[in-house]
Amino acid sequence: MASTTGPASVPQSKATTSQEDVGATPKYRLHYFNRMGRAEARWVARLILAASGKKWEDRRISKEEGEAARAAFPFKQLPALEIVEERKVLVQANPIARYLAKELGLAGDTHWEAAVCDMVVDCLYDSLQHLVAWRSVKEKDQKDRLKKLLFEEELPRLFGELSEMINANPAKTGFVVGTRMTWADIALAHCLDLLDALNPGCLAPYPKMEMLKSKVFKVSTIEDYTRNRGRS
Repeated sequence: MASTTGPASVPQSKATTSQEDVGATPKYRLHYFNRMGRAEARWVARLILAASGKKWEDRRISKEEGEAARAAFPFKQLPALEIVEERKVLVQANPIARYLAKELGLAGDTHWEAAVCDMVVDCLYDSLQHLVAWRSVKEKDQKDRLKKLLFEEELPRLFGELSEMINANPAKTGFVVGTRMTWADIALAHCLDLLDALNPGCLAPYPKMEMLKSKVFKVSTIEDYTRNRGRS
């Protein structure tokens, strides 16, 4: 198994950097395929890094490079995050996102806010297993049934709960917890964007969700990154 104290040799795949000093060594290097992942969990880490404005490398791996790239990292898994100067490596999308959120000031200002962020993200991904099921099924009747379950039952329940959280936030920021944007807002906004792309207009009944998505994607560093990231 590859060590967690630094990767073995990794194919030199496509890399992009953040808005900060181009000549500086990046603190973080994120390795993943140039494609969407599980309900976009893998892209959330990229958005967290983009939001921070810090120097980082977005190393995209081609399908052909996948096997060699996996072999360089713990458990032969991707995505992988290198903390470059410390020669440390993490794999698994959610631990990577949680670590980055804490390191980059996007995990809330208190232990309670951090726990609420974790709760929101985990509940979000639980609900989006229905999305995975809907997108995976080929048979039309079953696909239609799963789409109805997702958009007429699961998401109304989820978005209702989240809208209540936003309303109940004493800071009245339009975010789910605290006085400023957290990684829970980023993860939610990204999933909202994905859902709206798959089923245009599905967010119309949920103005709080539309407003949150707009707030997150109008953050200048996120806006710059999403404009230039080259979705596949």
